[in-house]
Amino acid sequence: MPALLGLALLAGPARAKQPDWADAPESKRPDYAASRAICAKLKGVVPPAADAPTPAEAASLADCSSEALYFGIARPADPKAARLCAFVEKRNADPQVTNFGYTGDNTLMLVYANGLGAARNLDVATALACRVDGAPAENDGRVKHLADLKAKNWQGTDFSLCDDITSGLMMGVCAAHEQLITRAKREATLAKAMAGWSPAERAAFAPLKRAEGAFADAHGRNEVDLSGTGRGAFETEAEEQVNDAFLALVGDVDAGRVAADGAAGAKAADDALNAAYKALLARAPELSRYGSGMSAAGFAETERLWIRYRDAWVAFAKVRKPDLAPDALLARLSRERAAQLKAVAGG
Repeated sequence: MPALLGLALLAGPARAKQPDWADAPESKRPDYAASRAICAKLKGVVPPAADAPTPAEAASLADCSSEALYFGIARPADPKAARLCAFVEKRNADPQVTNFGYTGDNTLMLVYANGLGAARNLDVATALACRVDGAPAENDGRVKHLADLKAKNWQGTDFSLCDDITSGLMMGVCAAHEQLITRAKREATLAKAMAGWSPAERAAFAPLKRAEGAFADAHGRNEVDLSGTGRGAFETEAEEQVNDAFLALVGDVDAGRVAADGAAGAKAADDALNAAYKALLARAPELSRYGSGMSAAGFAETERLWIRYRDAWVAFAKVRKPDLAPDALLARLSRERAAQLKAVAGG
């Protein structure tokens, strides 16, 4: 029964015919001849049917994420479960949706390349790489990369889908993947910090966390040049910078590391912030050209959300650290925001 299910998972009737680099018009370029020949030789190579999940295993993995299971994102890593999940994802995938990212065949490619979750089989991994529907240079580089690993009898475990990227689209995919990993680590760090908090402190923190999320999202959408193909990666990077600064401030507030600043310091920081914001608005017409996605309206939206974030910090600190002077916190937040706005204007 497992073998039959494996065949069904590999060639389900609902699935459209997969692309193959050997047949792609782009692969006919002379400089892609080597990778095209490799893929032509590996046509028909598929993962062993015995590696597919049983019906019971498939049913238990209906809503799984092979990415989370393979990399241990917000859970312990389980490469075997990731392999089983990837078969399920492959079977359930919408045939009209391109298989980008760490899912389905792409996860199976990692499993067989790295020998984690199944016996290493670089022919299977390379055959799967031949079916990744990516940019031509990426397809060529990935296939030749795996062929080279086989030739060297490589025994490592760190081959990645993102090793050979050349396109802005995959930059975004890989940035989003790294974001999942770093967010899970950040949440674990935050959970550890909150372990000793009182119910009242946790309740006060919830609106601050929501305000931080809204501000980070707006900063990524509105204050980054999104005109190029790498826009997804740039947006993710901007959000991550906000998230990292937030976690750093949580740690500093808890540890009493916020620099003492009085009313004069807070006012000076606020004045610098206002000046930076006005300078950014003055540059808005220039920055909004060429489809960047930046605009005065977007800057204003983000600034409103930052003010809510700032005020939420003050409200939380009154509960968690009542001895922390609000002016000190306001000065820290205003300086960080002013530096951020200057960087946006300078970009």
